[in-house]
Amino acid sequence: ERLLGTTYITQRFWEVNLTTGEGRDCGRAAPGWGEVTQTWKIGGTVYMAAYIGGELVEYDPAQPARYPENPRVVARPPRGQRPVAAADDGRHIFYACTRPYPELGSVLTRYDTQTGVAVFREDPLPDQQIRGLAYLRERNSLLCGTTMHADCKTGAPASDHCYLARLAADTLHVEESVPAPSGTEEVSIIGPFDESQWLCTFSGVNGITWCAVDPANLHAPLSEEMQALPESGRRIQSAGKPGIFLLRIADRIELWDMLRVCRVEILVEGMDDDFFVGNVFVQDGCYYLVTPWEIIILEELR
Repeated sequence: ERLLGTTYITQRFWEVNLTTGEGRDCGRAAPGWGEVTQTWKIGGTVYMAAYIGGELVEYDPAQPARYPENPRVVARPPRGQRPVAAADDGRHIFYACTRPYPELGSVLTRYDTQTGVAVFREDPLPDQQIRGLAYLRERNSLLCGTTMHADCKTGAPASDHCYLARLAADTLHVEESVPAPSGTEEVSIIGPFDESQWLCTFSGVNGITWCAVDPANLHAPLSEEMQALPESGRRIQSAGKPGIFLLRIADRIELWDMLRVCRVEILVEGMDDDFFVGNVFVQDGCYYLVTPWEIIILEELR
């Protein structure tokens, strides 16, 4: 019955009780002066990773909030800056941070929530920033996508290609990598497409295209496998079920079945400056629509 949120360009966080409507500011979440960019709920514990030092903090909601005791820092990736990609297996947290401006590359962190041991892998894909992560339980691996750019494109790239790759979850070493189609500037791992494939997007000079990727048969996507997002969609994200995705199209947020490439329903329409959904996320069978003024919770999911 409790919702936890983090705010933009400040490392404070807040909670609200959804039954009573009472909320409070919980104070500082992490060191530094940036913002929390990645969050996890594992068991009864909350984890947050923050810009500008990439630190991971652990927060016990059952105890009083009082930084630096609670939340407390549990991992500090070397020369990490902005946490930009995240995954977990229910016990281990995986997240990728950019390098400080204007450096290329990234640092990948694996944190064991049971033992408290953190492992770091610096630049697993040289000069590439990892921008997407997904945990592959059947292979105990990580599917990742990259960009050749530095954080906020502050440095000149050393390559004109970015990559799809599979990394070992235990060691964070690269098992296999393949270049993305020419003209791609960022590969994103969106969500499960079916039992064996993941929907990935490829953003660049040709706009945003997508295809289903099989991590066991990783290859550079062929032109005939690539498709444009339906109805010139500007953003796509997983709706929490294989094959079902949320698309932002014009002034609407729509639910799509990408296996059949058809619309299931329109969740929100008529967005404008007074009502604009800036983010949507899925947790525990609910959709959370984040607007500048409120959070709308849709409890009945299809």
